[in-house]
Amino acid sequence: MIGPPCRTLYTRIVSLIRHHFGSKDELRRSCDDEVLRRYRELKVTSMRRSPGPMFGDVAADPAGVLLAYVVRAVSVGGAPARRFFDHFVEESRAVMAEAVDSGLVVPSDDDDARTRQLVAMLLGSYIVQFALDPALDSDDPGGTLQRAMRTNMLPLLEIFTHGVFADDRYLAAYREYVENEAPQSAESREGEDDD
Repeated sequence: MIGPPCRTLYTRIVSLIRHHFGSKDELRRSCDDEVLRRYRELKVTSMRRSPGPMFGDVAADPAGVLLAYVVRAVSVGGAPARRFFDHFVEESRAVMAEAVDSGLVVPSDDDDARTRQLVAMLLGSYIVQFALDPALDSDDPGGTLQRAMRTNMLPLLEIFTHGVFADDRYLAAYREYVENEAPQSAESREGEDDD
């Protein structure tokens, strides 16, 4: 049971939140915006530096705390998580555009779709890592992130650097499939509408 001093403090905190943010949802939105701003700043700064020191920066606080927030914000699900994810993708698009412009990353046929897929894949891998690692609950997100990097960074960088397939036959086959099937599907739907 909450005693009078704690109840008074709780009431004051709630009042301050309402005064400054209007509601709990607006507080969440402000926190989301600030975390994403800092995460983008960290990514852009790291991208502009030599790769060596970057790994230490990413695994150190506040990066670990930021990533822990990102993982939790997406893991809760629902409309706030969708809004956060969409905002995260928007922030990542700006970072990816700079990476492409600088020559660090190759252009894509669809940069927006690639960015969205990369964000989903990377967040998904961290959600799994954090869900399986109880250290996140011990208030050590930086340590959790360092362990995740030791496990995931080499295969991740190999995939990003060298790819997986030895040639482009699957990509070429998919492009051909899209080119040939999309018009037929549209024609089929038109024929069905005429019936």
